[in-house]
Amino acid sequence: MKTIFIFAIVATFASSASQAQFSSFGVSAAGGLSFISLKSSEDISNMSLHDKPMPAFQGGIFATFQLTKKSGLESELNYLLQQGRTKADFSPLWIVLAPYEQYPGSGTDVSTNTISYLTLPVRYTYRFGSLTLMAGIQTGIMLNGRGRSEAVIYAPDTTFYYANDYSLDHLHPFDFGISLAGRQEIFERFFVNISIYRSLISLREPDLATHSQKNFNALIGVSYSFIPSNKKR
Repeated sequence: MKTIFIFAIVATFASSASQAQFSSFGVSAAGGLSFISLKSSEDISNMSLHDKPMPAFQGGIFATFQLTKKSGLESELNYLLQQGRTKADFSPLWIVLAPYEQYPGSGTDVSTNTISYLTLPVRYTYRFGSLTLMAGIQTGIMLNGRGRSEAVIYAPDTTFYYANDYSLDHLHPFDFGISLAGRQEIFERFFVNISIYRSLISLREPDLATHSQKNFNALIGVSYSFIPSNKKR
């Protein structure tokens, strides 16, 4: 049902765009911060999760279709580098140092995920003079991803360290969410952009449903239109 709903929205946008007037085409690049939030659906009394921001980058092309004098539809095709870091604290943590001997301790596990996406935002636009506000949906397909876990375990009279690199095959390759953006024209053909994205679905496969994992990013950047403003207004 969710897939049918997504395709229905995209088809509606495509139908509207086919009746609209093509008004701009250009390139864009942006950078900012991203989170990959991890939340547990189970009440684990000795564990606390803390999401940490990491740098993000996005670059691609955009096209705008004018519906009325002030409104339109815009679509982008972007490469997105999404990153996130989650710190898990465990206290108390029972540590087995010898057969049948357990000792209270604590531990910290910091997981860093780096994911590359090919994204397709589709937004409704409304122009207030040189300022354009946009809202819509965004779909993404994972191109590749990797993760790294670094942990420290504090036991009586000793400390254990370990690190592990792992794949992200346990994540769903498809992402879908809400995209909000704004674009301010600085001078003809040149714009400053801001955008915010939030996943609506969990990246975790159903067999890992005890945890919910979603993307979030906030970016600021620039864009350049190959079509002059006086030709699209």
